[in-house]
Amino acid sequence: MGGSTIPRMNKMMRGILGIAAAGIAAMGLMAGCVERKITIGSEPAGALVYLNDVEVGRTPVTVPFTWYGDYDVRLRAEQTEGTGANRV
Repeated sequence: MGGSTIPRMNKMMRGILGIAAAGIAAMGLMAGCVERKITIGSEPAGALVYLNDVEVGRTPVTVPFTWYGDYDVRLRAEQTEGTGANRV
């Protein structure tokens, strides 16, 4: 009778450990899901924003980005009076 209890406990422990391992693995995968964003602003607001020659909106704008790589960021704003720009 005592011999049948040990295999049953081992089977139960393997099941519990398997569930625990699956839970830890799932948490590890979820931890890697980080959304990275960049916010670009200007003064005055409303300038067109281009990332790598693609228009992404007007300032202030928040866009997702990948962690690696280089980005070409350009802002295009209309000239307004009082900015100190010379008109020809």
